[in-house]
Amino acid sequence: TKRNYLLYVLSIIVGATMAHSLVPPTPGPLMVAGALEIDVALMMQAGIVVGVLAASSGYLFALWANRRWTIPLRDEVDRSDSPEARAGEVAPSLWLSLTPIVLPVVLLSLGTILAQAGRAEGLANWLTEHAQVAAFIKTLSDKHVALGLAAVVAMWMLHRYAPDPLDRTRVIQEAISGAGGIVLITAAGGAFGEVLRQCGIAAALQQRFPLAQSGPLLLAVAFFLTAVVRVAQGSATVAMITAVGILSPLVKQIELPFHPVYVALAIGCGSKPLPWMNDSGFWVITRMSGMTEGESLKTFSIALTVMGICGFLVTLAGASLLPLR
Repeated sequence: TKRNYLLYVLSIIVGATMAHSLVPPTPGPLMVAGALEIDVALMMQAGIVVGVLAASSGYLFALWANRRWTIPLRDEVDRSDSPEARAGEVAPSLWLSLTPIVLPVVLLSLGTILAQAGRAEGLANWLTEHAQVAAFIKTLSDKHVALGLAAVVAMWMLHRYAPDPLDRTRVIQEAISGAGGIVLITAAGGAFGEVLRQCGIAAALQQRFPLAQSGPLLLAVAFFLTAVVRVAQGSATVAMITAVGILSPLVKQIELPFHPVYVALAIGCGSKPLPWMNDSGFWVITRMSGMTEGESLKTFSIALTVMGICGFLVTLAGASLLPLR
């Protein structure tokens, strides 16, 4: 239609970006949940709730920005992946394409369902009688197994729908190079967190922020610390892993008035504000949308900042009204 182009671009962004920092199995929230010993399914549920509300604020900003600025659909936008350019290729169905994404979510949720079922007297007896079935379900719900099975499905789809060996090699190389960086960051973040635990960072933070034990201040520290790291180095995932490495000793040492999942949500929301030129995602959005750097800064960057702040406010409200303790 060549109308409301900015609205469509921002709608896609706000609909997906909050899940990147709040909902496993994306690396950031998965690592944060592991560091704070939060059940993955609970992290999913809480992340979806906060993410939907935060994305709603982003959509409202998109409506306003679309009226405020007119950004046309430019001819220089990369169309190598357009339907016209790929008309001769055989593509998997929508549901099959979603399988590598949905499968780990379903399998990870099975663990929580099994744990909840074990608390019901009737189901607990059934699970005791069928211990092998329960053990099998528990194995499938392990995050490593779930993500591994999803990777197997993705590899099968690649073999089925990309018959050219060179195409398969290119896709696998890109995936491994991207995952390798995440593995290194995760390992470095874990080592960094252990160093901080050994040097007594929790006690230092308690002395520096004595009111942190009240809860809301700790959430604010988590949010702003993550935001500062994000602005400084660009990666939301690195910012989350760095922040949780610093804060996890304190979270485990003090008695919080709310569930630690709210700390994880505050960290996730803190990874959203002020993306700019040192963020690879900023350049992906700019290149694929055809916007200039200035246009991306006043639309994409502000939209993520609005959503991050809104998500943090929702997290504060949830910690006060529904502490989950």
